[in-house]
Amino acid sequence: MASVKTSHTKMIDRNLAASFDVKGLLYLYHIHLTDGREVRLFPGRKTSQIIQFGGHKYRAHPIETDGFSWQIDDSMHQPYMRLARQDLALDLSPHDDVFRGGTVERLITFASECAPPIGTNGGASFPPEIWQIDRLAQLDEAVISFALQPIAPMAGAFLPHRVMLRDICQHRYRRWDKARGQFDYSQATCPYRGRWSYTKDGTPTTKRQEDVCSQKLVSGCKKRFKGTLPFFGFPGLSR
Repeated sequence: MASVKTSHTKMIDRNLAASFDVKGLLYLYHIHLTDGREVRLFPGRKTSQIIQFGGHKYRAHPIETDGFSWQIDDSMHQPYMRLARQDLALDLSPHDDVFRGGTVERLITFASECAPPIGTNGGASFPPEIWQIDRLAQLDEAVISFALQPIAPMAGAFLPHRVMLRDICQHRYRRWDKARGQFDYSQATCPYRGRWSYTKDGTPTTKRQEDVCSQKLVSGCKKRFKGTLPFFGFPGLSR
């Protein structure tokens, strides 16, 4: 059993009332323990606030995370998740082993994709990240902290040779073939096949020849897709 800190350190308040990051992204967390207990949360101090997304309700709760960002080098950084114990609805003790092997699903979306009155019930999001709880890193009267690990082993693994761009999608978009009067998909890797067309700044247009993707998340991908966004960029990449 991994050692557990009992320093009785009070949780550092780092403006946990802000639920959204600088890009307006919302981070939702689904914690599922091995005994079947589960809780759905999003960062916030006003614990009475509820957000509904994808048919599930998420409650505001003081949350701090680190280590989720992609790194340019090949070093492995273990993510940590710290939560205030008050009103958590997960009564754990240092001898409770139901956390080990449990999972944390991390879902990234926009406020506009949530159910009313927060959003318009769009339901779009990035593909969910599934992390396994490796060990209980801290437990005292104020804080519980999990050390997480990827479901698939990643230590020592390398990504295929590819330039990692944070804000630009690397999919090849469809091309309008003027001679044939239709779209050419022969070189396209973007899965969009919809009938709606948008200009490069994301403005809807009825002229199909003006359909050009900006390769940006909001003005390109989010305009064309509902549900999981096939954005071929790396929004979590460190600056």
